[in-house]
Amino acid sequence: MLPWLTRAAARAPERTAIVTPAQRLSYAELEARALRAAGAMAESGTRPGDRIALALPDGAEFCVAVHACMLLGAVVVPVDPRLTGSERSARIEGAQTLLDELREGAPLEHTHRPQLDEVAALMHTSGTTSEPKPVPLTYGNWLASALGSADRKSVV
Repeated sequence: MLPWLTRAAARAPERTAIVTPAQRLSYAELEARALRAAGAMAESGTRPGDRIALALPDGAEFCVAVHACMLLGAVVVPVDPRLTGSERSARIEGAQTLLDELREGAPLEHTHRPQLDEVAALMHTSGTTSEPKPVPLTYGNWLASALGSADRKSVV
């Protein structure tokens, strides 16, 4: 399966992908930045299947980092920067890399082609009744969510 961002950038390169108060990125710009971030991750030793704890604030850099992980085939582990030290430690346990600053390098040359049953992210439960637990989300889970959102959007 061709990476989603690659397909979106090919179909509508100038279409807006991300808008924040500070910036706007088209799909082509998002893909270019994500490929450079994935290249920097690969240069630092990150490999497909590695868990990358993303401790970045909400915004364009977080989105670039998520897509960089997917282009590389790394598993995204979001970590809210506002967590306490012990909460943060629990979330990053098992991650090969903690990314708290987005770096860009030479663009990644060969992107990962994910399978629908492959884990894309580890999200943590809220922990309302016990300690938060990691829940794996596959590319198929993300696709089903996107299709459901698109279907609901067309009804409204």
